[in-house]
Amino acid sequence: MTRKNTTSRDEIPTLETDDGTYTGRYDWDGEDTPASAIVQAVAAVRSTDPASMRPLYAVVDTDAVNRLFDRRPGTRPDRLSVRYERCEVTVY
Repeated sequence: MTRKNTTSRDEIPTLETDDGTYTGRYDWDGEDTPASAIVQAVAAVRSTDPASMRPLYAVVDTDAVNRLFDRRPGTRPDRLSVRYERCEVTVY
């Protein structure tokens, strides 16, 4: 996910450029965790059921992702990149 913030359970990441980059957004006030937002965004881009995908925790420590991107301003890193389900996911 990059640049804009448009991903929730009800929204699909949008194709931003001709290079196949999709942009999604995490709702900081929503109920989903950052890790689950990553899964939802990738599932939407791949048009697949999240339950049929490999668990994100097999790729990255999801507790650490959730702690890195918690709701407190100033606590988030500049970015996190991870390869998941044949997608390069970057969270800003």
